[in-house]
Amino acid sequence: MMINTDEPFLLVDTNMEVITFSKKFKNYYLKYFGIDFLKGTCVLDYAQPARIEIVKKIYADVFNGASVENQIEVPFPNNTFITFLTKYKPALNEAGEIIGALVSSVDITQKIEAEEKQKINDKRFAALIEHASEIISLTDKNGDVIYVSPCIERITGFKPKEIIDKTCFLQMHPDQAEESKAVLQELLQNPGVPIQRTNRFLHKNGEYICVEGTVINLLNDPSVRAIVSNYREITEKIKVEQALKLSERLFKALVQDGADLIGILDLEGNYKFISPSAATIVGVEAHKLIGKNAFDYIHKEDKQRVFNQFNLLKRKKRVQISPFRFKNANNNWIWLETIATNMLDDPAVQGIVSNSRDITLNVNYNQKLKQNFERYESLAKATSDAIWDHDFEINKTYIAGEGYRNLFGYNLANQFSENLFWESKLHPEEKETILVQLNKTIQDPLITQSELEYRFLKADGSYAHVRDRFFIIRENGKPLRMLGAKQDVTNQKIEEQEKEKLITELIQNNKDLKQFSYITSHNLRGPIASLLGLSSLLDNYAIKDPTLKQILAGIKKATHMFDDIIKDLTKVLNIKDHISIPQEDLMIASALEKGIAQNETMILEIGAQIDSQFNNALTVKFNKAYLESIFFNLISNAIKYRSPSRALKIVITSEIINDDVILKFSDNGLGLNVELYKERLFRLYQRFHDHAEGKGLGLFLIKSQMEALNGSIDIESTVGVGATFILKFKK
Repeated sequence: MMINTDEPFLLVDTNMEVITFSKKFKNYYLKYFGIDFLKGTCVLDYAQPARIEIVKKIYADVFNGASVENQIEVPFPNNTFITFLTKYKPALNEAGEIIGALVSSVDITQKIEAEEKQKINDKRFAALIEHASEIISLTDKNGDVIYVSPCIERITGFKPKEIIDKTCFLQMHPDQAEESKAVLQELLQNPGVPIQRTNRFLHKNGEYICVEGTVINLLNDPSVRAIVSNYREITEKIKVEQALKLSERLFKALVQDGADLIGILDLEGNYKFISPSAATIVGVEAHKLIGKNAFDYIHKEDKQRVFNQFNLLKRKKRVQISPFRFKNANNNWIWLETIATNMLDDPAVQGIVSNSRDITLNVNYNQKLKQNFERYESLAKATSDAIWDHDFEINKTYIAGEGYRNLFGYNLANQFSENLFWESKLHPEEKETILVQLNKTIQDPLITQSELEYRFLKADGSYAHVRDRFFIIRENGKPLRMLGAKQDVTNQKIEEQEKEKLITELIQNNKDLKQFSYITSHNLRGPIASLLGLSSLLDNYAIKDPTLKQILAGIKKATHMFDDIIKDLTKVLNIKDHISIPQEDLMIASALEKGIAQNETMILEIGAQIDSQFNNALTVKFNKAYLESIFFNLISNAIKYRSPSRALKIVITSEIINDDVILKFSDNGLGLNVELYKERLFRLYQRFHDHAEGKGLGLFLIKSQMEALNGSIDIESTVGVGATFILKFKK
């Protein structure tokens, strides 16, 4: 059976005599050693001379019960070797006794070569891992680090032993911890599927670095059995990208979105690039100017000068080109101020960079300023005022014209004056107050014009009353210049003092008149009351004499009229005498209802219609008694002077105009000629219709009540159509 097996076997007895062998063993020996193996021969006859003693010992050990393995290298002329692994085992009989040795031999040359290659590959792999610039780590299914490459120390400052056996989440930024745990679960659910990651890892110095790489689950791979991560540091890359983005934003802000006109030209002045601001500044889309020559758009009077300055760039790095006119899309001229820089030697530019700013408004302003200054000089000569112009930068005041000499006797025409000169001429009693007030005005960035009044010492030693009006020119709130004109108002001050004296006398006279009115009305009340009482007693007596009866009736009527006049005067005095009249927010409709109630009998008797609409202004701030009195008098007045040809209709509305509440009271009564009676309207005891009784007091009371609270009343009327009273209340 051994002879027919595919394995190379040999059986030797304890005398080392060959008993039998397999065909493959015989063929191996013949092939590699050139010797025919024969039964019955001594096995030592086939051993290599150098190995005889080794073979003897091996068989002695086997015959003693040991199993031995031994490698044999067979050399070839071409300097190659064949390696066999020979195994020696004791051969036993049925009784378990050693009767010889069983020898098997296998060609392991390819296996050894493969192992050598594997060792080389392992060394190469280890070298790659140990010296790689990227972090390679192995973690288990829980995220605990099994292995990490040595470069971890160079990148994060941590040694591998400080990382291994700890959870990988400790190295990650807290903001990414939860996200990383979710990624771990995704990896566990999708083995073999790589996931791209960007993380922030903790550095030993406490800062975080940016890394990017790939993570893959190879837990099911028997040769790995781990989650493999491969990361490289990208902190500098991120910084470079951020710097690039910032640079791009700056470029966009300065060039793409900037207010200035940025261009790149060749030495002939042809545009190679123009910023989008061309559309705003010259009204032409940027791409339409590419290839065009800038000098074709420059005013003919400026072209040669600009061309000469532009040519200086052939030998100078930078040139500031003085303002010139440039034609826009509407064929109008705008003024540009330009700085040109030669960047022909810069590979990224290769041209002349021009930075132009539209200064049209500045030029126009300066031209107007020049014109204004010329007018200012002319005005200073023509006016009698003392014109001055203070420059805050040099802290000096320019005196224009002859005003200072004509008004105050100082010869300061058309020259600069120190500020101390003006201060020294202020009246000592006012100086500190005026200087504080002036400084406060200057420091307030919102004030651009003001005026001061003070006494100013003249050259003759007298003081003039001065009104000093001035304007402050500011830039971002900062005062630059202050221009003013002084007027001598001494005569006006004297007149004002005389007026104040006269007003004081008038006020006192008015008080005296009021007092006289109060005394008169009070003193007359007693006699009038007595006359009214006596006239009432006469009603109890039958007077037969018709003449006497008529005389007594006239006396009674005159007494009642006299009493009404005293009452009316008292009402007017009460209104005029109130300094502070209480006011409150009143519902207009409520006051109207009170006025209607007071006239209810007559309204029902004549069938008058009263409509109101107060939605546009529901309330008014006024005195309650006054407002009710106004409605009473207006309704009463409309009833008295209604038209006999139609039913009375009254319409009352309200609205808000320019922060005033406007109340309109309209009727379709008789109306009146406003132009004819305009001087008498709203005066005391004025009547314009004779068919109805009345004293002419109602409108006068309404006007007095309105004006007492800063209101007003006016009338629009057409004879035979009606009248509209317009009452204006301060909101």
